[in-house]
Amino acid sequence: MNYAQQAHKPEWYKVDDTKLYHAATSGSSPFNEWYEFNNRAESVEFLADHFPDDKFCWVGGEIWDMEDLTYDEVSEGFVCPAKGQPADIQEIIEATSKF
Repeated sequence: MNYAQQAHKPEWYKVDDTKLYHAATSGSSPFNEWYEFNNRAESVEFLADHFPDDKFCWVGGEIWDMEDLTYDEVSEGFVCPAKGQPADIQEIIEATSKF
């Protein structure tokens, strides 16, 4: 994993087609954030400690959008939809950014 907080994209950004790249940017702000992950599992592991818990939830080893989950009163926890998709990594990054 690579991470940089800087105004312009780092040299390593989007140079390897086998990696996942995400960014949260606003013009040439020094707070722009640039991410490179080896795979989704690495991105989820990194973001697990950073996502806003009013919008996303950790369920079953993945990060889900709260709107896609159902609260189960018996287990007193959230349940993933059977055919649902985990949250989009770019959306999680945008939710955690300063912008």
